[in-house]
This record gives sequence, C-alpha cells and structure tokens, in this order.
Amino acid sequence: MENVKLRLRSAGKEIFYYPDLIVTGDPHDTERYFKSFPKVLIEVLSPETERTDRREKFTSDTQMESLKEYVLVAQDQTEVTVFCRARNWRPEVALQPEQQLRLESLDFTSSLSAIYDSAWPAN
Repeated sequence: MENVKLRLRSAGKEIFYYPDLIVTGDPHDTERYFKSFPKVLIEVLSPETERTDRREKFTSDTQMESLKEYVLVAQDQTEVTVFCRARNWRPEVALQPEQQLRLESLDFTSSLSAIYDSAWPAN
C-alpha cells in the first residue's frame, strides 16, 4: 500500500513516519491511512534516509510493543540487517547473496539473491 504512515506516540506526541514496508496483523489496526501496531518494519536505505532510518526511526520504532523486527535493506550493495526484539535488538547482518534472510515473526525465509534479484533486476 502506498502512502500508508506509521503512527507512534512518544513523549505525549503523535509522530508519523513513512516506512518502506509495514507488516501488521493486529485486529486493532483498522485505520486506512496509518498503522499503529506493526509487527515488522522494513526500510530501504538511501544516502538521504540512512541516518534517519538507523537512528531516529530505529529508536522510536523499537519502543512500540507490537514491533518484533526492524529490517534495513541496503540498495547499493547486498546487505540486510535484521534487528529482532527477541535478541534485544542486536543486529544480525547478511551480506552474501546465498545467505538466508529470516524473519522469525513472519516465519519467512528467503535468500538475499532472491530479494535483490526481484527488487533490483539487472538491466
């Protein structure tokens, strides 16, 4: 879905972000234009957004009780970093195309090559 925001509350304020991908399954997430109970958030890093995605969004988003995994996907090289609540948000980095990306909360596994080949096909 395009233009769906993530709504979070911090220090008594509402904050809205536009993640690249939100996965939710919470029955309370009924709003059409924003979600408040994400299970997984995925951000595709760019030079313009990387600092915000790694710091500001990570710090805010990982405070949400519903969030189980926060994923950063590099677009200029094969690199996916998964932060998982069950591992106290310690990063797990996959760098090789044959490595497997595992999102435990979704019971999802895929090789990095399958992700990168489908997202950025060769010209």
